[in-house]
Amino acid sequence: MDLEKIYNIIKNSKTHQYKTINLGNILELIITDECVDVYKYVDQSKVGDDYDFDSDYLTTIYRM
Repeated sequence: MDLEKIYNIIKNSKTHQYKTINLGNILELIITDECVDVYKYVDQSKVGDDYDFDSDYLTTIYRM
């Protein structure tokens, strides 16, 4: 991975209410007590009312 991509991930990473973590514009992690759901990142300002968020789902990581 080149340095520009790494810089963009760092610059665009953020946390929302300690339950959602955006890793740059690549992944979104949604954290619950039982698991972490992993989604492809989607810019929420460009999403319409009829957007299918399930199409961005990648996997669930369960806590042990």
